[in-house]
Amino acid sequence: MMFKSRFFVLAVVCGSLLGCLNTGVKTLGTSSSGSTVGSTNNADPFVINLAYRNSNPSTNLVYQIVGGTDNTAESFQSTCGSDGSSCACDFYQSTSDSSPLTSTNISYSLSTNTISCTLPSSATPANYTYIRLRTTSSSQVSGYLNVTNTLTLQQALNSTALSTTAVRKIYNYSCVRTFLEGEGVSGSGSGSSITCLSGQHLGFIYGNYNFYLYQSESGTDLNTNVNGTVNTNTFYNATGTPSGICSKAVAQYSCGNYSAPVFGLYPTAAGQFTQGLVMQASPTIGQAVYGYAALPDASGNCPVGLVKITPYVAQPYSILLNSLGTNPPSNFINNAGSLNDKIWVPATSGFSNFTVTRQANSTPCCTDSSCTSPKDANGNYVCTYSAVGGTTALTPVTYGVQTPSLCAIPASLL
Repeated sequence: MMFKSRFFVLAVVCGSLLGCLNTGVKTLGTSSSGSTVGSTNNADPFVINLAYRNSNPSTNLVYQIVGGTDNTAESFQSTCGSDGSSCACDFYQSTSDSSPLTSTNISYSLSTNTISCTLPSSATPANYTYIRLRTTSSSQVSGYLNVTNTLTLQQALNSTALSTTAVRKIYNYSCVRTFLEGEGVSGSGSGSSITCLSGQHLGFIYGNYNFYLYQSESGTDLNTNVNGTVNTNTFYNATGTPSGICSKAVAQYSCGNYSAPVFGLYPTAAGQFTQGLVMQASPTIGQAVYGYAALPDASGNCPVGLVKITPYVAQPYSILLNSLGTNPPSNFINNAGSLNDKIWVPATSGFSNFTVTRQANSTPCCTDSSCTSPKDANGNYVCTYSAVGGTTALTPVTYGVQTPSLCAIPASLL
């Protein structure tokens, strides 16, 4: 994928904005620039804590500058304007670069006190290691800001009041859910039922569903799935008499394990983290708020150091009697979105389509006196199935993008 614009995102907090044309390397976190390049501790109109470049090309090569406390945002806004258009960014390959490039676009976010600057598309972002913020008239100019491409977790939280050990690491894993098809199958979800009939063709439909867990260094974890463990099977009617479905052991859920976190959330609404994310831990555990993410600004840029995460939903079709040509009824019925699958995908990650597979049974059960099947409590023969057919894939379901996208802590900082 080609990206035609590069962004320098400036989270800038300003103190006194009395203009001063600085030529020194800026002392970060203060309103002065050092004497490294031909100047002595000049007053600087911008208090800036960090200049950052995201080196991952899949995230638009965002350059960011983190500011100080947000109580001077009003002063900064009065100089650069409510949309940032009264200021500009100049990009330098070195402090002796006499031909800087000027931003082609600039925007301002009050919520994060962030300036976003666009590097001309012809430039190679990695070559521009210094940036200066100025008013469009150049009456007020910052010192040279040395750009780094590494952040700490604390810097990404953008507040010393937020605890790094409280951050929740979000893990993703999947479970295969088994649905039934055959004569005598009716209903859907918890309201579905099956009657074991003579001549029944009991087959199965499988859907692969996503679930999420979280862990933190402090606080409560949700790090177990079905039955309190991972990589487990849960069977239909496991304790019934007779057990199973028509005397056949059928796994209702078959779940895998989880490995590395996919992103992080803050456990409470605090600082820039204001948007709660609702997720589900397993097929048998209901949905809950797992933590809080931040909002992107009006231009779609995330706060400094955060990664954009986007929700997607797959909506599989119901499988009804003869909807596949000639097939028995099933309980794979997507009433009111009950079989939808929702995922949250970081901008740096990919994902596959939602898959549905079918295992049809061409051999009916045997219920006459020649059968060797066991009898139930009423003396009736119970169906056994020795020839369930192979598994075939049905048309995959595309995940559709949802809104809004939010901003989470990248896995690389966890």
